[in-house]
Amino acid sequence: MGVYIPKEDVEYARQVSILEFLSKARPLMYENLQRVGSQYVVKARYYGTKGRYSSFLIRASDGQWWHHSKGTHGKNALDYLIKEEGMDFQSAVFELLGRSEEYYRNLQQNGRIRTQFAEEVIPDGVLPSPPIKQAHPESRKYSESNAFFEEPKELVIPEKDTDTSVLYEYLTGRGISPVVIDHFVAEGSLYQGKKYKNVCFVGYDREDNPRLINQRATKGSFKGNSTGSDRRYSFMLHADSGRSDLHVFEAPLDMLSYACLLQDSGYDFRQFNLLSLSGISGTGAGEEVKLPMGMEEYLDRFPETTLVYIHFDNDNPGRVAGQRLQEALEQKGITAIQQYPPTGCKDVNDYLVGMRKLKAARERTSQAEL
Repeated sequence: MGVYIPKEDVEYARQVSILEFLSKARPLMYENLQRVGSQYVVKARYYGTKGRYSSFLIRASDGQWWHHSKGTHGKNALDYLIKEEGMDFQSAVFELLGRSEEYYRNLQQNGRIRTQFAEEVIPDGVLPSPPIKQAHPESRKYSESNAFFEEPKELVIPEKDTDTSVLYEYLTGRGISPVVIDHFVAEGSLYQGKKYKNVCFVGYDREDNPRLINQRATKGSFKGNSTGSDRRYSFMLHADSGRSDLHVFEAPLDMLSYACLLQDSGYDFRQFNLLSLSGISGTGAGEEVKLPMGMEEYLDRFPETTLVYIHFDNDNPGRVAGQRLQEALEQKGITAIQQYPPTGCKDVNDYLVGMRKLKAARERTSQAEL
């Protein structure tokens, strides 16, 4: 049994174009798009297949997409999440709107959803017919498809919550140490959003102005950058220790996880340089190997950097992106070393959680032997 989602919100989710969605939430796939005539095609290397192009294409005129090798077709990002990524209908809507089941249950309990609609629960996997509605008064998480070509917008900064309990509960549940959380909260680069209780990771420019907000839902699977975020300015930690090395990650959660691993090994994580790219776009644009914008800005700001450790996800997209980033760095005379989590671990956070569980199991065994 699902939860009732207002029909205007469902219509909202239907309006999100696949191009806009990929640019914000699937940056590696977006960077592997190439315009060929009247359509966009995904380069074969994204899927790890032979040839130049894959069988996935997007029609430029209306955003409809086809994946011929799988026999799937859709009109928008909602169809993509359901048919390509295997999400159920409600989870896909939640991701596109940045909301959760709990959010809608709270609305209903608080009387903000009319009770006569309480029985109109949308079952998982069912696509209702789109109603004819006026535009929703609330700002959309993703803009109209023509925004794909628009100039950068003003950064939308989620209001900061006075409470941080949800943030701490979520991050500690992902294995992140309270000491690490405390540091970034005190620095102002980590906070809890007031409206949706999302975890907000902040990237600042050289004048300490917020320029990027990467959000991660504490309930549901949503994650992505706020509208107007400038990907040059990433969530990061730069030490004043004179170090010339840098550890780089796909996502903020992986960066925090590595800080915890350093702490667990007896190091002061604050003495290391850590950078999250908030995704891995920029590593496959066009035929030229190029640096992601966040990496390019970091190297321009800290030219003393001579060694970069790459800690991307242990999957095909992560390894492809890691290889291309290494090539781009070496072209600039910077030594790059790829370091992936052990087999069976998808990313750095997955490894941290596994190590936490292993430590707890060993402690239980030791206590049982006493």
